[in-house]
Parts: sequence; C-alpha cells; structure tokens
Amino acid sequence: MAGLGVSPAVLALGFGGYATMLPGFVWALFAGIAFPAVFRTAAGAVPDSQQGVAGALVSTAQYVGGAVGPAVLLAWSDTAVAAGLGAAALALLAAVAAAVLRAGRSR
Repeated sequence: MAGLGVSPAVLALGFGGYATMLPGFVWALFAGIAFPAVFRTAAGAVPDSQQGVAGALVSTAQYVGGAVGPAVLLAWSDTAVAAGLGAAALALLAAVAAAVLRAGRSR
C-alpha cells in the first residue's frame, strides 16, 4: 500500500517513470509472499505460551535488518566504488549468491 501512495508523488515530482518504481513493486510482491511464511514458521517452532515472544523477535529482526542491512550495503558499495572495485565486488557478490542458492537446492 505504501508503494501505491508514493507512486503518484514520484511521478508528479518528475523523479522518473514507471520503470523507476518497478523495484518497489517487485519487493512488495515478494515481501507479501515471504513475510507470512516467516512468521508462521517462527510461531510454529515454539510452544503456545511463547508465541508472542517469537512474533516480537521476528518483527524486531525484520526492522533491524531493514535498517542496518541497507546502511551496511550502501557504506560498503560506496567504499568499493570509490576504490574502483565496483565491478569486482559485484561479480564476487553474484558468485556468492549463486553458490548459496545452489547449496540450498541440493538439500
């Protein structure tokens, strides 16, 4: 819903076209699919008396990850680009992501 509210403002202020907003819509689609599964998994792994604690822990981790993750990624990418390592760092990141995904499939 937040993406739908921000979209008219982005277009009205001239920050870009619809392609500028596409990553936000893709994120919203996959977040809507993934987050309920994460909360259900966390709630199912604890006794009934600890359901609230599990939900709070997952929610806190979600917000901390949403704040710290982009900050660390941007600081790292800014340093890598300044040092001229942008392409190499991106290639390394892609290789690590491919290895992790491949390892997950073999299980």
